[in-house]
Amino acid sequence: MENLNGEFMSRLLCQYKYPSFLAAIIFAAAVFHNCRACTVFCINKGGMLVTGRSYDWSFGEGIIVVNKRNHFKTALAYWGDDTRNPASWTSKYGSITFVQYGRDIAFDGMNEAGLVVSELWLDESVYPGIDSRTSLSIDQYVQYILDNCGTVDDIIASDALIRQRPTPNNFTKIHFFAADSSGNCVVVEFLNGKAVFHSKDKMPVKAITNDTYENSVNYINRGVPPNPYSSSSLERFYRAANMIADYNPDSSGNIIDYTFGILDAVKQGTWTKFQTVFDIKNRLIYFKSLKNPQLRFLSFGRFDFSCGTHSKILDINSSLSGDVTKNFYDYSTQENENLIRKAWEALGNTNIYQPALEMISRYPDTFECNETSGNNDLENYIPEKIKLLQNYPNPFNPTTIIGYSLSKPLFVNLCIYNILGQNIKILANGYRGSGEYFLSWDGTDICNNHVSPGVYFYVLEAGRLKLQKKMILLR
Repeated sequence: MENLNGEFMSRLLCQYKYPSFLAAIIFAAAVFHNCRACTVFCINKGGMLVTGRSYDWSFGEGIIVVNKRNHFKTALAYWGDDTRNPASWTSKYGSITFVQYGRDIAFDGMNEAGLVVSELWLDESVYPGIDSRTSLSIDQYVQYILDNCGTVDDIIASDALIRQRPTPNNFTKIHFFAADSSGNCVVVEFLNGKAVFHSKDKMPVKAITNDTYENSVNYINRGVPPNPYSSSSLERFYRAANMIADYNPDSSGNIIDYTFGILDAVKQGTWTKFQTVFDIKNRLIYFKSLKNPQLRFLSFGRFDFSCGTHSKILDINSSLSGDVTKNFYDYSTQENENLIRKAWEALGNTNIYQPALEMISRYPDTFECNETSGNNDLENYIPEKIKLLQNYPNPFNPTTIIGYSLSKPLFVNLCIYNILGQNIKILANGYRGSGEYFLSWDGTDICNNHVSPGVYFYVLEAGRLKLQKKMILLR
């Protein structure tokens, strides 16, 4: 893969109108089509309520993260991602999540309310187009739900507030399964640009694999017995559905063991990297990994989810067994960066662009503890101290300096616009630490062509603030 230096980034900008770095990092994952074979299901019988998840992928690095309530966040944006109208929220619930691509990019998790959310691959996924809703990357949707929702009904209602933004190059195509503490479940899919929800009376089987839910249920209704040897998505769905229906609280034994039995029945050999069981009523999480097949578990009740304390993490593959709650240790930015680097390298990228790696790994450093609110109401929030300076010289020819300052780390987007409101140049796009920054503009557009003399605007978006100033280019 070509080294993503400045010249290459410029060519990406001219070709795609934004730096499609993430797509360059992860396009190699497309060759792993056969390992996109996950299974998720729920059993709600005899007073027991559990979900089981088989995570099948090409590599098995990962960590478990203890996420805090009352953390103020602005939606994650990748290198060159569309940052217009980003979502902001304060996490209502603490949660515990499983991640491979960095903190807050979760593929599984459960929150304090007992809501469990999992994501699985779905080729048919097409996400909504730009509209009036605030947006977040589809990669952050699991964490957003766990931060903000306590029930399946909350998830469905959130569609009116949030637009799911595709990753650059539309790589990530996924659908979602969720179960709440009352036993309600939902499958969330994005088909033809719209959210589709299967829940309650629209959900006869509480499971999904890697086909649309409608296709999966129709496959069962054809009346042909499932093939016990097939690993296809529809056959795994059929097999899981039969075993869920066969569970008898009086004769099937321990429900945790039975759930792992279903996971073994849909296992995809060494492609299956993790098996996870969420005991919703007792707030326990059981898990195994390919690298450590010993059964491990953790208890929600023994973690402190207040945002004034350090977040905790644990390597999914750590050489432990039994109760691992006490083995969690303090999260660090370096641990996050190491995890992301391993993931990108596992996808075939050997020339990692360090600024992009740092931008994503430092994203959690921008979270703010808003402990006083106790909910999603941000009335007590103290705004960031951000300054955008007037460019100098102004008017100018051929170069001018634009300065800004931040009181704390924030995601920053600094762009030049012409009088028609068209974005002609990106000067900054990524996370920046506190301090002063000075950037030069030489009067060229995104493809390094000289622009016409006249009035231009530079716009700084940082956190939840948007500042703008005018300048004049002479020739």
